[in-house]
Amino acid sequence: MTKYFGTDGIRGTYGSRNMNEDFAQKVGWAICYFLIQTGSTNPVVAVGSDTRPSSPTLKESLIRGLQAGGAIVKDFGIIPTPALAFGVIQNAFHFGVMITASHNPYSDNGIKCFSGNGTKLSKAQEVEIEQTTERYSSISPATSRVERLPVLQEYLLNLKNYFSGLNLSGMRIALDSANGATCQTSQTLLEELGATVFAIHQGGGIINENCGSEH
Repeated sequence: MTKYFGTDGIRGTYGSRNMNEDFAQKVGWAICYFLIQTGSTNPVVAVGSDTRPSSPTLKESLIRGLQAGGAIVKDFGIIPTPALAFGVIQNAFHFGVMITASHNPYSDNGIKCFSGNGTKLSKAQEVEIEQTTERYSSISPATSRVERLPVLQEYLLNLKNYFSGLNLSGMRIALDSANGATCQTSQTLLEELGATVFAIHQGGGIINENCGSEH
């Protein structure tokens, strides 16, 4: 049974025992250790995040842990979670980590892990990472440069090609992006497929506060 991982990654209220900067750094280090132990030499890990206020510092801490373990980190920036999986596959990276709590309130955050195949981890793999997290001891993280690697345009092009046979002309679609990362993708894709989009909560406020799944 897992201690930190739930049905979809690790989640918790930001600032709690298992969702803070120190914990994120431990998880980053444990992920790198896991990758090396399972045969990935010089593992390359992609990271992304949503628009939560706590996401930047949690991601920075995760990156410090990954680098301390020896990983090469590529930062995808603020992206929807499926775009992270897409970028991992497209670039043949070893692993992907997303800082997000999806539809949960903005006061929560989470750490979602993806294999090099863009899939979620097995329970056995999650347990292995958890056990390594427990063995983490304080070390001086490496400070090598993190490459910023945009993937949104490729991701959008892939979606447009996938739905190339879908014509939404004449459709009027209401879209609530909940001030999240899909503000950068959903309206654009729907309009390129021909729809007339009436969008709200497109980045002018806090994610999931009085919008999206909260209503």
